[in-house]
Amino acid sequence: LLDKGVGPVTMETTIRYRRELRAGDEVDVSCVFVWGEGKSFRIEQTIRRADDGTVAAEITAVCGILDLTERKLVADPRDIFRALASDETVFGL
Repeated sequence: LLDKGVGPVTMETTIRYRRELRAGDEVDVSCVFVWGEGKSFRIEQTIRRADDGTVAAEITAVCGILDLTERKLVADPRDIFRALASDETVFGL
């Protein structure tokens, strides 16, 4: 990202705590990129207990890609991910 003169920014994060986790609990974390028609995108994550699948937390972040010279969000962040990804499907593209 730095070689392309851009960097990731998080503009908002919402965490919904659903169930308690304790020290030593093993968890699975999903990560889904949700694309719209603009300069921002969402990353949605779900944290589940590995043993029974109980949802412990749901996290939604509104993010963007900042042009480090202009100090503005790039017009289409998907272009940056496409250029860098060896597998676009990881980013939902």
